[in-house]
Amino acid sequence: MSMVYALIMWSWVMADPAHGSYVDVIGAQVPEAEQLMEKYPDDARIPDDEKLLPDAVRKVTRWTVVTEKGPTERKVTGISIRGGAGEEHVIYWLDGPKIDQGLAIAEPRPKAGPLRAVKGKAPAKAVTAKLMGEVVGALEEEHRKTVKKRPGKDDLEVVTLKTGKGPLTLAFVHIPQGETFDGYLAAVAVIAKDGAVTKWITKPNLGINKQEPQYLVDPEGDGTDALVVDDSYYEGWYRTILTFDAKGEPKIKVLTGDGA
Repeated sequence: MSMVYALIMWSWVMADPAHGSYVDVIGAQVPEAEQLMEKYPDDARIPDDEKLLPDAVRKVTRWTVVTEKGPTERKVTGISIRGGAGEEHVIYWLDGPKIDQGLAIAEPRPKAGPLRAVKGKAPAKAVTAKLMGEVVGALEEEHRKTVKKRPGKDDLEVVTLKTGKGPLTLAFVHIPQGETFDGYLAAVAVIAKDGAVTKWITKPNLGINKQEPQYLVDPEGDGTDALVVDDSYYEGWYRTILTFDAKGEPKIKVLTGDGA
């Protein structure tokens, strides 16, 4: 499998009001992207015999699209390339009825479970206290006293995933710093029942990004959840998917997005 094809195995489906649904792929590293955009501007479809289009991009002719209703297979009706603020986008136009949101996988996944919108909930006070003690304790000493560390009702979300080894609870911290700092105290961690951190996914930091859980999905249909997460900041947004390997190590793949 070529590097280009490996990069486009996972992506996300969106809808264009005028042209229907499409898979938006970033990171495909099309060498002649600039030339292709000049020859085929404004979402013009690239002909099948265009030699500048890599075979690895062209060979993706079907996508499994996983929505709240489960998986469906869609044919590719055309390919376009768009420019972006930070990267180029390979656009795969799909046949069939419009799909507004969905996980796209470039291979058959007939047993994939449906997308389930995440209903993040705030943990109990004792759990919050234990977790935030570890979050703040992991910061550099100069920030521990000045950081705004009390989460509001929407600043700390807990999500539980199903895995082959039992449930796994993740905590997403994104506390706005307001006048102190135009950004967030942010962290993502696997936590125990009492709020103790067992593994950092994103170590505590003061930065411009925040991570928010969006959907749970079972891509293989084997009872193991993956988590779709939005990673956003003031000049951009990326949608990612978080999975865990057999050893419990986190793996993050970027699905789509753009940023300066």
